[in-house]
Amino acid sequence: MAVSKEHPAIHRKLALIIGNDNYRKPYNRLNHSNNNVNDLSSALKKINFDVTKLCDSNKKQLITTIIDFTKTINDGDLVLFYFSGHACQAIKKNYIIPIDDNKIESDTDIEDFSVNIERTIERLVEINPSYLTVFILDCCKTYVVENASTSNTSTKVTALSEIRPPVGAFVQYACAANQTIRDAVETDRNSLFTKHLLKNIARENVDFTEVFRDITNDVYKEGSRKQMPFSINKFQGNGPVYLNQVIKPVKPEPQPKQSFDDEWDEKSEGNLELTKKAHAQIKAYYDNFPSIEDVMNDKKPEMKEAKAFTDSILQSVPSGNVTEGATVCHVLKNMLQAQNIECLFYDSTHGKDLHDSSGILAEISSQERPFILKLNSSDGLGGGRGPTTQHGAIRFARILTESIQNNKVHPVIQDVLGRLSEAHRTDKENINVAAVYVGSFNFAYTVKNWTLGTVESLPELEKNLKDKFEQFSDAKIHPLLCRPAFDISDFDKQGNKTFPNPSETYEVGPPGRTQKYTSPAGWTRYGLKVIGKYSDGDSWLDPFRDPGNWYRAFHGTGRASADDFNKSKQSFDQQYAPVDALASIYKTGFRPARVAAFGSGVYCSPDPTFPEKKYVGVVQCDTQQGRKNFKCMLQVAVSPDGVVCTSDKNIWVVSNPEDIRPYGILIKEA
Repeated sequence: MAVSKEHPAIHRKLALIIGNDNYRKPYNRLNHSNNNVNDLSSALKKINFDVTKLCDSNKKQLITTIIDFTKTINDGDLVLFYFSGHACQAIKKNYIIPIDDNKIESDTDIEDFSVNIERTIERLVEINPSYLTVFILDCCKTYVVENASTSNTSTKVTALSEIRPPVGAFVQYACAANQTIRDAVETDRNSLFTKHLLKNIARENVDFTEVFRDITNDVYKEGSRKQMPFSINKFQGNGPVYLNQVIKPVKPEPQPKQSFDDEWDEKSEGNLELTKKAHAQIKAYYDNFPSIEDVMNDKKPEMKEAKAFTDSILQSVPSGNVTEGATVCHVLKNMLQAQNIECLFYDSTHGKDLHDSSGILAEISSQERPFILKLNSSDGLGGGRGPTTQHGAIRFARILTESIQNNKVHPVIQDVLGRLSEAHRTDKENINVAAVYVGSFNFAYTVKNWTLGTVESLPELEKNLKDKFEQFSDAKIHPLLCRPAFDISDFDKQGNKTFPNPSETYEVGPPGRTQKYTSPAGWTRYGLKVIGKYSDGDSWLDPFRDPGNWYRAFHGTGRASADDFNKSKQSFDQQYAPVDALASIYKTGFRPARVAAFGSGVYCSPDPTFPEKKYVGVVQCDTQQGRKNFKCMLQVAVSPDGVVCTSDKNIWVVSNPEDIRPYGILIKEA
């Protein structure tokens, strides 16, 4: 993995630091190794290495620690291994000598009672092939082997030979290969090499090869040209690798004062009240996300009770009958489990209150799962002061949004991207700001390659966001990026129905403007609790065929591409995008699709067989009748005044998310 000077990548940094002083044989004991380890560990922690430290270890402890350390490595990490103590070569291999060297009575015993250096390097590099592994050996003292039965016979074994490391490794010797030397005054705290390693290790934004080159020169000079450190570089990445990479914030140029708070011009800027309403809709959608603080709190009683409640629902195998209430829970669980997402169920009718995620069921197939950064104001962003009025904030948000949509560089967006990249410990290119909206001032953004279900890093993320943004108010996360919880009381038995074969057709809608409704033959509907939910009454749905009824339609949970709409040459945000990129099926309504082949809006179909062909997710479940496949889609109502019937009779588009309302989840055995 290469890095450039303009955009150096940030890599996780791990170090295993080992030192042995107190060897069993008194004449092999050392004075500096444990000091070296303690001082180097402290220095590395200060430059954000995760350090594992080990002092005075026997062979078993050495091997166990090395194996455990390798299990923490991910490919792409910056890995550093350091050993200070005795090491030598025997039988054409190199070995680290553990402190229980009383078992070693000849050079042939070294292989049995020591740790092979070449194998240790290979073990580290094979887990981390795409980035750098630094292997440091501060082993300059002569090691003596003495046979206990013939105490007058002693052998000085050969010093470390030159290693042939694998690609990706950088090996640094404290002295030349095949050389031992008295490398420090016994009263000094550290060995000569580690003394200069400590002086250089924390240099900011200096390539590692330059760091070790300077250490070599310093040791050679202070050691009266008797000690020459030696390195072997098999790292093939391009660009610099920094042991201490520091991204220094670039102070934005002061921006000329902008008249954000000037009087709103309805002619050029549109109706202010409608604009406020649009921002309120976006805010309502994102406010329905759980805060990071809520997600982190795994010990609160509600969470423990939800886990127990979930187990009680899922512990038994469903019958396989789609009319059984438990089936929908198993289907939902498996839909999420296919993406390595664990879900919880709870029942708010019994006073349990978690963050309900039923509003994101239609987003299971979507890859657009944002974080939300909520700020008290935009003050300080880009080095300037933000607007002081609501319409000024709306105007500012519009300017930022237009710069994002038109791929124009704006200093405030660049400042926000820089701060977010530092908070997430990733490159700026991995952050994408998706929306800017007011109330007070907020950013919705996505992070490339965020691992689904990963919550361990969230406490650190929230702390980093607070540190980077002075106006920090809250941080929220898309439920499908953590552990969504579903309130089973949102299901309404009054809406449950199994639709018979063949399909039945009805005319639904206002007199003189009705549209044909085709029942979803063979599907079972689990009703959502929507009666009494909306302020304009219930006639949009109930009673059926009331003059105030909205049209009936169907919304798939799968994904659509440009080719699906015979628009393969049309330019889209991505090659594939969700039919409904940010849908919210129950709590907050829908968001428009990004695949806009027939205009911007939410796509649905009056024909239940149309989404079933391409846009319906299929879920496998183990049942009492064996493993079965189930299909799942949504039944919705759309406003006659808000729907556009396209040239394709199977596709309707609703431009305003408030004009489409889900009222049932449809399940069918595939």
